[in-house]
Amino acid sequence: MTQRRLLVTGASGYVSGLLLPALRERYTLTLVDIRETDGQGAPVEGIRRVDLTQPDFDALRPLFRGQDAVLHLGYVPPP
Repeated sequence: MTQRRLLVTGASGYVSGLLLPALRERYTLTLVDIRETDGQGAPVEGIRRVDLTQPDFDALRPLFRGQDAVLHLGYVPPP
């Protein structure tokens, strides 16, 4: 049986850090965030540095192709 593919945004954040161990066991993950390290500065394995707030949607489409679901955990704090 093929694992389902899951795109996780905000993958270096606090909530993702709690969820990733269990998600890695169940899904083939695509991890994206604007940084490659967690809040303590440790690298997050398999993460891709991507700014999802950029206005070029065509550049972002390949990230979503072939995914079965998206877990949106990204957060942009207000100025």
